[in-house]
Amino acid sequence: MRAWYWRLVPRSATSVAWLALLIVVAISGLTLVGWMLDVSLLKGVSPRWPPMKVIAAVCFFMSAVALACLLGKTSARWRGLVSLAAGGLVSAVGLLTVAVNLIELQTGQEWFWACSPFLEPFLGPTTRMAITTAIIFSLFGCVLILLGRGGPRAAGLGHGVLLPVAVMTYQVLVGYLFGVQGFYEWLHQGVTLNTGIALCALCVAAFCARPDTWLMNVFAGDEAGGSMARRLLPALLILPLVVGWLRLYGERAGIFGSEVGVALVAVADTLCLLSLVWLSAKSVSRTDRRRHRAEETLRESEERFRLLFQQAAVGIKQLDPTGRLLEVNDKLCDILGYSREELLHLALADITHPEDLAREQAKLARLLAREIPSYSIEKRCLRKDGRVIWVRATSSLPAAGSAKTPWWITVDEDITARKQAEEALRRTAEDLARSNKDLEQFASVASHDLQEPLRMVTGFVELLAKENQGKLGSNADTYIEYAVDGARRMRTLIDDLLAYSRVSTRGRQFEDTDATEALRYALANLHTAIGEAGGEVTHGPLPTVKADGTQLTQLFQNLVGNAVKFRSKEPPKIRVAARREGGDWLFSVADNGIGIAPEFQDRIFLIFQRLHTRREYPGTGIGLAICQKIVERHGGRLWVESGAGQGATFYFTLPYTSHITAFLGDIP
Repeated sequence: MRAWYWRLVPRSATSVAWLALLIVVAISGLTLVGWMLDVSLLKGVSPRWPPMKVIAAVCFFMSAVALACLLGKTSARWRGLVSLAAGGLVSAVGLLTVAVNLIELQTGQEWFWACSPFLEPFLGPTTRMAITTAIIFSLFGCVLILLGRGGPRAAGLGHGVLLPVAVMTYQVLVGYLFGVQGFYEWLHQGVTLNTGIALCALCVAAFCARPDTWLMNVFAGDEAGGSMARRLLPALLILPLVVGWLRLYGERAGIFGSEVGVALVAVADTLCLLSLVWLSAKSVSRTDRRRHRAEETLRESEERFRLLFQQAAVGIKQLDPTGRLLEVNDKLCDILGYSREELLHLALADITHPEDLAREQAKLARLLAREIPSYSIEKRCLRKDGRVIWVRATSSLPAAGSAKTPWWITVDEDITARKQAEEALRRTAEDLARSNKDLEQFASVASHDLQEPLRMVTGFVELLAKENQGKLGSNADTYIEYAVDGARRMRTLIDDLLAYSRVSTRGRQFEDTDATEALRYALANLHTAIGEAGGEVTHGPLPTVKADGTQLTQLFQNLVGNAVKFRSKEPPKIRVAARREGGDWLFSVADNGIGIAPEFQDRIFLIFQRLHTRREYPGTGIGLAICQKIVERHGGRLWVESGAGQGATFYFTLPYTSHITAFLGDIP
């Protein structure tokens, strides 16, 4: 974990620029305060050196404002205008000061307008900035104008102009450090030390304000060269100054002579250069190791992708924005019947069925415009042998945020077998629906057609039995009784068959139906049978459901009637209940009857299936088949849980609806 002070070190060009501007504003602000309060220490670093002039402090402040506008996060137009205006003023003040100094040099006297009360703070001989400072500000104003234009060429030209300014500024600091008066004084006018420091900070801020130029790209880039340059530049600027100053100090103090001083400088420079070379080599080696690790990781990633691409169980293709195939895997070649070389000469339109091409191109246009991240479509493709196959194509773009999309990728899954199965299932379902309709129509027609002759047979047989009872002998009476009973059972069977066929053909529309009311009607129809058996029927709260009310009544009537019919020696006790279970209502009809052995529980719902003789329990064996058909029509299922001699519980489900459930009390 880094120490806290490392967090104070600027980590970006923008941070360095803001720090440099802070230094400029602090120096210029202290200078202005020093002039207002007449504090010599604030005007200059030492009384031995000249103080910074007021106009120079103002130029520093305007330059800082211009650069601060350039460093703003938003690209508002007013920022550029402020930068241009401030740069123009700074350059104008510098050029005017240079002109006044040159005129005075040529004429040997001050012009009257240079000493006027209005211009005295700017051009007067006592408050005028040094000609070197004026030259620097005139050039720096041009730099601000070029940087404020915003274009990369203008910014690059601005940094080109800034280079001689930076050299002159560096020369001023070197002159003060080594006491070389000619480096910071020209025409008997010296650049103050605080001016030199502020100019250095201002140059740093101007360079870092636009790190994207041809000059700053080398230092601000993320490459190894940029990292090395950022490490070497401060050392190369500072170490020679430190070594030179130490030599000069040692010679002046008499510690060693000039020959020893030169030798020490050579040794120190060599050691410094060796240290810088070692540090740079170490940095480059560390960068190379990271690069090698990244390349190895990239190779492993590419190998994994290549294996996944080639060995995938689905077809994969890479295409350019025009739809031309750039890369395909082996599975896609198998799906389409082409070789890899043949597919790479084709486009999307060549392998897509013409009737599906427009539909996919519409989705592809939205994908390439990055309106959608991906799309899936089921379409027909054309194999090399001319056969048409079905595929599910899922297409997506690379995650890169570039506005220009170089490629996109599609995964094709062969779903021909599924489509064929779906088509076969659809035809089977249509045939089955048609067959069921024909069977229902046949059952209905047959039942109607049999009604009339059967009614005639039954009527004449009953008339024959009535008029000839005891006249034709005992055998004849028995035969006639058999004939009458058979005709009646046949009529009952036809009625039940007609009821079975009408479950689907004559059913009414589903509506909100109170299950309690449906049960009431069923019990009213069974009132006589329940009373004769001494039975008791109770129920819990029953809901309101979406159902055919008539068929729900018939369902309850058949189930409760079966419980009464197949009773044990004890009086029947029947309980009807309902509860929510998942997305359905679960109804139950429980009794204490004779029960049903497990091996026979599946047979009882088949039409005309009976477990007992007609002598034991009369009926046609179609009642439970009707119940199952009613439940299936309502989207539910019907089953039984029972054991021989243990009673039976019939369960059926009906879909749950969001309607308010009505609950009524037990039937008395």
